[in-house]
Amino acid sequence: MSDCNFSFTLSQPASIMVNKAKTAIENAGGSFAGNDDSGSFTLSTMAGKIEGNYSINNTHFDINITSKPMFVPCSLIENELKKFL
Repeated sequence: MSDCNFSFTLSQPASIMVNKAKTAIENAGGSFAGNDDSGSFTLSTMAGKIEGNYSINNTHFDINITSKPMFVPCSLIENELKKFL
């Protein structure tokens, strides 16, 4: 399955954005490893496992989903991410 790539404009300092992502993923039972520059995450859902990584530059939070259930569209993942970031 092809990757899903998203780029969100930083609306807050990187440390706050990363903490929001970490908290949301861990509260959903996933794992998160990273810092204010880059990292990775894994989350099991009822539809299957979602894995990805992220990087942060001066103005953007870039997320790359590297593995997802084939019937889950990238647009659904993007919309869910927007709720937390």
